[in-house]
Amino acid sequence: MGELVNARTAAERLGVDVRTLYAYVSRGALRRVPGPDGRSSRYDSDELALLARRSRPRTLPRPAASIDLVIATRVSTVTDGVVRYRGTDVLDLVKAEEPFERVADLLWQAGPPQTDSGWTLPGTGERPAFPLPDEIPVLHRFAIAVAAMTGAGISDVAASDVAASDIAAPYVAASDGGVPELATSDVAAVLSTHDWPSWGRRVIGCLIDTSGPAPRDRDHHDHADHADHADLVHNPDRALHHDHPDDGATVARRLWQRWSPLRPTAPRVRALDLALVLLAEHELALSTLSVRVAASARATPASCLLAGLSTLSGSLHGGASRTVHDKLAAREPVVTGFGQPVHRHGDPRVTPLLEAVYAFATPADRELIETAHREAPRPLNADFALGALTYAARMPAEAATAIFAIARVAGWIAHAAEEYEEPPLRFRGHAVRPAAAG
Repeated sequence: MGELVNARTAAERLGVDVRTLYAYVSRGALRRVPGPDGRSSRYDSDELALLARRSRPRTLPRPAASIDLVIATRVSTVTDGVVRYRGTDVLDLVKAEEPFERVADLLWQAGPPQTDSGWTLPGTGERPAFPLPDEIPVLHRFAIAVAAMTGAGISDVAASDVAASDIAAPYVAASDGGVPELATSDVAAVLSTHDWPSWGRRVIGCLIDTSGPAPRDRDHHDHADHADHADLVHNPDRALHHDHPDDGATVARRLWQRWSPLRPTAPRVRALDLALVLLAEHELALSTLSVRVAASARATPASCLLAGLSTLSGSLHGGASRTVHDKLAAREPVVTGFGQPVHRHGDPRVTPLLEAVYAFATPADRELIETAHREAPRPLNADFALGALTYAARMPAEAATAIFAIARVAGWIAHAAEEYEEPPLRFRGHAVRPAAAG
């Protein structure tokens, strides 16, 4: 929360009169804080700055149907060229080489990344994948597993004989961190005691083992062996930092083993971990907004994730990086992966992720990616960088969607937990009659 200012100052900062300021409050676009005397009002300067930024005229035209929805959140802050998780610039997290596990804990616990995050993912990553038919798209596989964790009816989700309860059984605990029972008169009290970090780790562990094919032996003589050896010769500390015996349990390494036919070398796993960190959260993206709407209706935590997965399945959201991958593989012009509504002058997540991809990509891969970069009509965005990563990793295109979804689960859980602390059912749209065609 920023400085609290009075109504006159707040109106001046927004460039409106006091009556319009009060209208913002009545519509839920701005929060009023009671003043010291209990009668006057104060307004958070941070919320005012966000509302002013979203309300002032854009330098670029907006689509006619665009709708701005302003929600106060402490989970992240996104402005042109800047992404902050709980007040920490994501590029500082990248510079500190914070792994995805610690960044997820930062999002969930509103504290600094811990040296020992306490992560213990279910399973070993070595057992067979869940027996779901291969033709089921990855986001549908995720929905089946998540629905099973909440007991939601999913009998019609998958055309298979798989029992959903068997899928999620290893990940559902009957102890503290289990999915809360919401059949109670005091829903808020139940959710306030929910162990979100423990539950989040179980969800992510479940999604990893549901995502791709079971781990298999990799080619130990692929193209990166020499590059890895040179990397460790010049940076011997990386062997200690990244090749710890516990690496097999990390989210990035287990995902690499699920999806890539290449060995999980240090530069490769480092690039995938970086992608997870950079994609974990991005303020009120459409899927995150869906999660918050579900949480406002007091849907179960797992049902909130189902809302996010449904929205992410759109070709213009979770499917964009897959399209980038397909175009790179076909050597065709890349038609998506550039331009970003918030980052008008360049997505700050692109450069660090592409640099990590170049660290293990072949020269031919780098040239192909650079050519697509030069031909892009607008600055690249994170979708392009993720598609380039999965292409260089020789993963199938669907892996891009899986990685994006697993990363974003961290942010969704943080937003669901925050929304449960707000008054319920606070999202309500107002319909107007569309203008007659001319």
